[in-house]
Amino acid sequence: MQSEPLVLELEFVRKSSSSDPYEFQFKPQDYILRRGQGEYDEAHFPWTAELLHSLAEIRLPGRSPALVQQLGDTLRQFLSTTGWATSEALILSAVERQRSVVLTLRSAAAELYALPWELMTLQKGGQHLGELPSVLLRYEWPDVSAAPERPHRAPGGRILLGWSAAGGAIPALEHRQAIERACQQAEHSFEPEHDIVPHLSCGRLIKTLEQARKSDAPIAVLHLLCHGASIGSSFGLALHDDSSVAESVVIDAARLRQLLAPYADMIRLVVLSACDSGNGGAFGNHLGSVAQELHRARMDQVVASRYPLSVDGSIRLTETFYEQLLGGSSSVAQAFLATRRRLAQDPTQFDWAAIQLYSASDPQQARPILFCPYPGSVPFLPQHRCFMFGREQESDALADRFLKLTEQQAPRLLAVIAPSGSGKSSFLTAGALPSILSKLRSDVRVTQLCPGATPIQILEKCCAEFGADRRQLLIVDQFEELFTHGAKKSERQNFCSLLWRLSTSDATQVSVLIAVRSDFLHQAEELFLEVEGHRSGSVLCGNLHGFWLTPPRENLLRDAIVAPANRVGLELDPGLLERILAELDAQPGALPLLQRTMQLLWRHRDGNRLTQESFDGFAGVVGGLLTHADQVSESLTPEDAIVAQRLWLCLGSAWTTGSQPNRRRVSIRTLRSKDESQQSRFNQVLQRLIHERLLVASSSPNEQGVLESYVEVAHDALLRKWPRLLAWVDKARPMLTVRENLDRWVTDWRLHQTLLTGSQLGYAVQMAAAFPEAIDDDGRELLTHSERVRLEEEELKLRGLDTLRLLAAKSVFGNDSSRIASALLETKSDAVTTIPGWLDASIDILHNQVLCTAEIEHGWGLWDARWHPDGQSVVLVGLDGTVQIWEPGAERLYRLGREHNSPIYRVSYSPDGEKLLTLCADGTARVWSVSSGELLIQLVGHQDAIEAGVWSRDGRLIATASDDQTARLFDAQTGKQLTVLTGPKLAVMGVAFAPDCQRLYTAYEDGSISVFSKEDKGRWSRTPLIDSETSLTALAISADGTQLATGTADARVRVYDLNNLEDPMELAGHGDQVSMVAFGPNGDHLVSSSHDRTAWLWSLRSERPPCLLRGHRLSVQSASFSRDGRQIVTACSDGRARIWDATRAGLDHPKRIKPSVPLPDGLLYRTEHLQPKRSGLHSSDGQHHVTMSSASSVQVTPAGEHGMPFLIEAGPDSITGIQFSPNGERLILTAENRILVCDLHTRSLRWLEGHTYKISCFAVSPNSEWLITGAEDWTARIWSLVRVEEPRVLSGHDATPVLVLFDSQSRWALTVELDGATRIWPESGPPISLLSNSRLDHTVAITPDWKKLVTQVASDRDAPLYLWDLELDPMAVQQKLRSANKLVLSEEEYLMLYVKPQRPMPRGPRNS
Repeated sequence: MQSEPLVLELEFVRKSSSSDPYEFQFKPQDYILRRGQGEYDEAHFPWTAELLHSLAEIRLPGRSPALVQQLGDTLRQFLSTTGWATSEALILSAVERQRSVVLTLRSAAAELYALPWELMTLQKGGQHLGELPSVLLRYEWPDVSAAPERPHRAPGGRILLGWSAAGGAIPALEHRQAIERACQQAEHSFEPEHDIVPHLSCGRLIKTLEQARKSDAPIAVLHLLCHGASIGSSFGLALHDDSSVAESVVIDAARLRQLLAPYADMIRLVVLSACDSGNGGAFGNHLGSVAQELHRARMDQVVASRYPLSVDGSIRLTETFYEQLLGGSSSVAQAFLATRRRLAQDPTQFDWAAIQLYSASDPQQARPILFCPYPGSVPFLPQHRCFMFGREQESDALADRFLKLTEQQAPRLLAVIAPSGSGKSSFLTAGALPSILSKLRSDVRVTQLCPGATPIQILEKCCAEFGADRRQLLIVDQFEELFTHGAKKSERQNFCSLLWRLSTSDATQVSVLIAVRSDFLHQAEELFLEVEGHRSGSVLCGNLHGFWLTPPRENLLRDAIVAPANRVGLELDPGLLERILAELDAQPGALPLLQRTMQLLWRHRDGNRLTQESFDGFAGVVGGLLTHADQVSESLTPEDAIVAQRLWLCLGSAWTTGSQPNRRRVSIRTLRSKDESQQSRFNQVLQRLIHERLLVASSSPNEQGVLESYVEVAHDALLRKWPRLLAWVDKARPMLTVRENLDRWVTDWRLHQTLLTGSQLGYAVQMAAAFPEAIDDDGRELLTHSERVRLEEEELKLRGLDTLRLLAAKSVFGNDSSRIASALLETKSDAVTTIPGWLDASIDILHNQVLCTAEIEHGWGLWDARWHPDGQSVVLVGLDGTVQIWEPGAERLYRLGREHNSPIYRVSYSPDGEKLLTLCADGTARVWSVSSGELLIQLVGHQDAIEAGVWSRDGRLIATASDDQTARLFDAQTGKQLTVLTGPKLAVMGVAFAPDCQRLYTAYEDGSISVFSKEDKGRWSRTPLIDSETSLTALAISADGTQLATGTADARVRVYDLNNLEDPMELAGHGDQVSMVAFGPNGDHLVSSSHDRTAWLWSLRSERPPCLLRGHRLSVQSASFSRDGRQIVTACSDGRARIWDATRAGLDHPKRIKPSVPLPDGLLYRTEHLQPKRSGLHSSDGQHHVTMSSASSVQVTPAGEHGMPFLIEAGPDSITGIQFSPNGERLILTAENRILVCDLHTRSLRWLEGHTYKISCFAVSPNSEWLITGAEDWTARIWSLVRVEEPRVLSGHDATPVLVLFDSQSRWALTVELDGATRIWPESGPPISLLSNSRLDHTVAITPDWKKLVTQVASDRDAPLYLWDLELDPMAVQQKLRSANKLVLSEEEYLMLYVKPQRPMPRGPRNS
């Protein structure tokens, strides 16, 4: 329809008694019809009794159609003398051209309002005026105008439904449901508890209206559902009485006018769904109809019925009127006409002629429910489809493409692809979706989702609601959220696969529409669809499943401005459209800028006009954009604001030239920080700025043709006029200068291959680190290349130094594993695998050593160190006669009490940790207070040095052993000697209490052990327990009293079961006299120290191998556990004590498993001796079979009936091994020191020679390209089976390789020597030694992933198996070593790694 309607008026005045509208005389009357320009026409109306009777009959059911036609003709005849024929011709012409017509009836004679003007017939065709679909007849009282609406009226407006059944039953539920449906479809708020007034009375109505005014929740539409009732000579509304719902009252028009007039500024429309609500009653009645009186009270629009309204008619009126008013954003006129058209579809009812509209303002512009046709920053929603203009052709094209996919049985998936800011989401939901639904013939259920952070859960929830009874349309908006909301890659993959399955399944009948930003297509390439492994990005942007949305152009922008304004009756000031388009200037973010600008114009509108004054008020498109940019920037956190600032500065060019800066379209990949910890923040900030329409993202192929994502500013004005950004530019001008310098250096590099060096490179690197986002790809590549060349030169220097340092460490530190580990960790080179011996040494330490966690410097002659019972400190004593306590937390030593006059050999804490026992060479023992350091008692009696001393478990007794051939018992409280225990006339070397304190074990120099038992009256009786031929030097008993451990002068450690002394456990490992043995708290472990400079940690109740604690330079005098068993302290006569973490002992030691225990899945190889199988072998492909023909020949038989056997002879040497390649194409024979390779397809032979002694083992790689052989010449060789080239010689073995094999990827090789030494050979570089001692014989297995290794000590199948965790990654090994080693080299020790020392290593303070 045309935007400008045909407007006609019929304005009457009575010729006689014109001053009184109600001065009606029942006789024919003359009326004057006013015309324009002061002209008048006269008309005569025949008021007769017959006419009045006809007017009364027409409102009753069963009215005669002839009577209806007669009344219409009477009305046309009334106007026949007024030139109505001309107006009629104009009306018919407008209707034919689908132009709307508004005919206003205004009369100073009230009786004319009682005439049914809708029934007036047209001379041509005899149609009633009200039957014409585009002709609106409105009634208006002279000189009535609508009350001014409330200023700054917000969008929307409440609809208040008031109903009363006081006059009889009413369809209240149906009216409520009709209004609720319309509101729900338009997503307009309607809350029944607040917006419905049941059992309506005057009081309840006024109370609700007053509450609405006070709560600033204005009621825009008042819908009254009740019965009309006569009251005197007029009609009113039947409502409930305020005092009782059971009582009813009839409210006349005057009373209702009085009640509602104060709210005329708020209520913009009254719908009277009541019979006779437009009936003025008897002629001459000074009180008009209810509708007329509300109209005269300046209610803007009033809909009423002049006749009785049918129940069905009232429901249809409510349904249609509100559907149009809300869903179509129609004006009151449009909604009224649509309602009349629907009512006219029922020929049995007269409702279409009954309804009438009183308007105080133009109903074409009247919209009681306000709609802003511009959504601003949010996308169009389905309820906004009536405001979506400019993409109609693309909507239809997409709908056709989508339907074609379903018709061709292709996967029902289509992706809408566009740069950010192109309106793809709006297009999909408000443009394409309605078009698709209009073209589908069957019922379709629409489900819409965004992936969010949990895409699988969201999609599965939607799938659970799908049914097979109807087709489903799934819309996936914001597909890029898969990559921006933190979903894992596996979730993204599963999401895409599930979408594809839904679109291809016939069972679900699901069709899928996707909206995706084009800059995320390259990220979608990482995901596969279940279609021959195709990547989702390629499928989505393909011709079949991709729909590229064109960027907005001027014609689209013009339609997006003008058409929505016309839809809601808005007008633009002259020139405003051109100004808006000029400021948009085809910028990349034009569409969201336009929507935001138009929304601001609507908010500042003047009535129904969008004005230039408002546009100037917020500085137009640019001003609104800059204000929005400031608001977004101020809402960012300080951390995000820094990222945003750097991002903005990267998106402009020519900052420092003095000219206007321009947009830069920059790759997002180059802007993203290389720091992974900052990438998440950068992505969040970038997506926020894109979401706020300040930046625009897009994608296009780069120089290499690869799809890449780019970003640019939405409008040049942000770069040129945004004060905040200009201030940043001034502040960052040095950085921007650097970027321009880098651009120049990049140009030089491209042209002349000139790299950055020296201070120039340092300056560039420093600035790149300060402003990483300011460096583009080319600049970063130049810096990277320049830095790589510099680092390669430095790496060569460092690698040489690291190699020298490793050699020096082994020479300087000897067997000190902890210091060697520290030296290994001091490597400066990044490529540790290139340092010869580094990986070998590191793995050897992790497999076979225990590293200390701290080292304590006591001073010369340290002899003993013990843990305090609370594990928080260590006491140290030595030959210098001092007692010192070390606290790990404080890292300090302090002396306790006075110094002894002679060396102190041993020390021990009382069970409660409050006292300290020291044993001296002068034969005395002393008890000290730990807290005060005071000497409490002195134990005297021994005549020679005291070798050992212990507390009883209850802390009441102290036992000592001495070289004076006695053991003595003392009262721990008084120091009184209780008894002297004598045995063999030999020095007593050790003493230990049983847990019950009733027995005391003593060890003698000749190797014998006695036990003293307590008897009556304090006597102790001696019983010989063990005789030995070796002198004992140490004695200990387990905490549970079931085990006894001894150390001997000939380096032996024995553990006795006190219930069976005949078969002690022999623990071999020390190479010199054992100085101390000590049990762990639960008896599972034992630690021993020796003069061989080592200590051993033994596992007594498991098959775990012992762990070596080494690193001391002189004799280790003592070793003991902390009370919780988690730490060990050792004391060495070189003056140092070491702390060891017992829980990390044997960090990478193997686990012993029984042969019956299932081995790990996937064990790939197991050793076998090279013995040709007489029964023959089959190739893996089943095409050949080989059997031994003689000692030096084999017969090969091809598969099939016609295959001819052929013979292969190895010459004079006997064949020792036969094997097919895994692919079955080659046969490998070994004969003495040679290898014969036969190509089974061509039957050609090739000899491989190089070994000087007999071949002991061989294996073919899984890819059939390589052969590895081991021989008795102590070498292994890797041969190429597909090329003729020299073999790679693996030398350095210390014995004959007995097993060789490849890993599953054919990249690494493993060799096992006769003595059990195991080495892994990478593709390049030195080998890695896994096992260096004799731990296995001829059996080994390894998993395909090379993470587990199984070894066997002997070839006997019942021998124990050991399961090793292999870690061959140098970085992982380095991390393990760093975690295990806590010792830090001193400055002097560090220097020794570069300068070979000429004197003993200094004994400075140690750090832990």
